[in-house]
Amino acid sequence: MAMRIFFLHDYPVIKSGYDLAKLLPEIETLAEAKKAKAKLIRRLSKGNRKSRRLAKKLRRCKKRHRCWSDMCQVCKRLFGRWYGAQVIPLFEGQDILLVTLVPEKNSRPPGELNLLEPLKMKGALSKKFALPGLEKAIVIGGIDISFNVHSDNAWTPRWQPHFHLIVAGISKKDLWAVLRPRYKKSIEIPRPTHSKSVTDLPEAVSYTFKSFFCRRVSYIDENGEKQARSVSLKVHEMEEAAVFGDTIKITDRLFLRNVRHYGKRLVITSKNSSRNTAQGRKYRFRGHKKGKE
Repeated sequence: MAMRIFFLHDYPVIKSGYDLAKLLPEIETLAEAKKAKAKLIRRLSKGNRKSRRLAKKLRRCKKRHRCWSDMCQVCKRLFGRWYGAQVIPLFEGQDILLVTLVPEKNSRPPGELNLLEPLKMKGALSKKFALPGLEKAIVIGGIDISFNVHSDNAWTPRWQPHFHLIVAGISKKDLWAVLRPRYKKSIEIPRPTHSKSVTDLPEAVSYTFKSFFCRRVSYIDENGEKQARSVSLKVHEMEEAAVFGDTIKITDRLFLRNVRHYGKRLVITSKNSSRNTAQGRKYRFRGHKKGKE
């Protein structure tokens, strides 16, 4: 479902008790986000015309005049904090699953990431969750994108978008009975579906909407087992990802099912759920200064 960015001229309201920047010590700090943004600007400034244009746009992004580009690390961090502060109270106290779905047909070869259409991806997934047995599932999450390679060149490198989702209102058995047959395994994607029960809600919420893309390297370890590690994108990959990211809105990667936004709030709309407002206990953390990014 397409969403407009609903705080372009104002900052999102971040509930202090659910602020991921305070709940998760490992989350990127504002200083780290600014450093990553400055590094990206330096790289883009040496690229082609589109890259240089994006570099100028990112330089102009300032407090109270944010660009809200999907490649601005500072804007994505702020959006992620708002996202966490909305999602945590909606799912608190419920039995939920952290689900990953990898649709192979949405992969793109190097140089063609610009052909990816996140809105169509979300539309296709929404249709799957409208199938009998899944229609009452409550789902919130996002599209993540990685550049996948194999250390032994077992397959051709590719951009691979995938979904990280929080799912409630349905059992794992019922979920996979409908979805698993629709995600086929391949050499490139040996594990297209995955889920686990959530024990740390803030961490799971943070995982579902990542603020950066990475390079995912698959390899065979010394025991013959398939493994993968995440590393930073190479310069030309970073440039391609950045130019693509600036063509979409941050909210284009946000997926909602039986959830809607009202103003700056996310609200569960499923009749199957008794929780239709953002309620729940607040998590504790050390200090919070109003107005800080």
